[in-house]
Amino acid sequence: MYFAGIDGGGTKSRLMAVDENGRLYGPYIGKSTNIYSNPVSVVQSNIKSLILDFMSAQEAELDALAGFCLGSAGVDLPQNVLDYEEMLRGIGLGCPLKVVNDVEIVLESEAKGQPGIVAISGTGSIVFGKDETRAAVRVGGWGYLVGDEGSGYWIGREAVRRSLCSYDGRGEETVLIPLLMEACKLKDLSEIIDMIYAPDTNKSDVAAFSRLVDQAARAQDRVAGQILEEAAEDLAAAVCAARKRMQLPEEFPVILSGGTILGSEILYRKLVSKLETITGNIRRTQQEPCMGAVYLAQNCAL
Repeated sequence: MYFAGIDGGGTKSRLMAVDENGRLYGPYIGKSTNIYSNPVSVVQSNIKSLILDFMSAQEAELDALAGFCLGSAGVDLPQNVLDYEEMLRGIGLGCPLKVVNDVEIVLESEAKGQPGIVAISGTGSIVFGKDETRAAVRVGGWGYLVGDEGSGYWIGREAVRRSLCSYDGRGEETVLIPLLMEACKLKDLSEIIDMIYAPDTNKSDVAAFSRLVDQAARAQDRVAGQILEEAAEDLAAAVCAARKRMQLPEEFPVILSGGTILGSEILYRKLVSKLETITGNIRRTQQEPCMGAVYLAQNCAL
């Protein structure tokens, strides 16, 4: 008897599982589970292949699954949950199952059913929490066109925008200009527009510029420092908004996750400093997000 969970994203997915004795299996690596990035038939095939890889390795059939959870990017609306559940039943899963946004499994991997808030900043950003009543609250995560403040994309976009302001003479001088030119192999900063608006440029390409902002901030560049300050303010504001909507104990945990937060010590310190006004229990994520999916798989099987 196994309890399996998948941490699914826009590019790849990971499956881990435990048996009834608590023995851990995995990770098993698969392809994207995001229905906004791939046709539903492709996502279903990707999930099925990943589950069957695990079951085959255990020389077991699907009915050996006693509980299953999918935490995936692309689960944003109640209809998404229904669509994924139908997809999973179509694969042949007859066990109790749960479908959630991937941010929820990050929280559960750390909090294990206890109240808390997770703030994630990678290419995008989102804040998610559960209180003592298990009521869930989501703040942000509305995508790069209208939201994702404090994310890698937001920071990268600001790097380009403020560098162009400086280039025009409308903004403060910044070392971001030569850093961007070197990274993009440009002879003149104006050439970056071709790259930004090219059809094959995606969110992660712009988000990659966030590393240049961190580099410039470490060199005491004022523009880069201000970008990271504003990113920290936006992320802290999202956490505070979530807290106001929830019934949380005084020293509730805030868990920080994502490559943008954890990849920039300056951003991390700025954010922690702002969050210390509401709680002293702030920490980096330590567990595999996939283990949050495993926890929920066990819980839904009870």
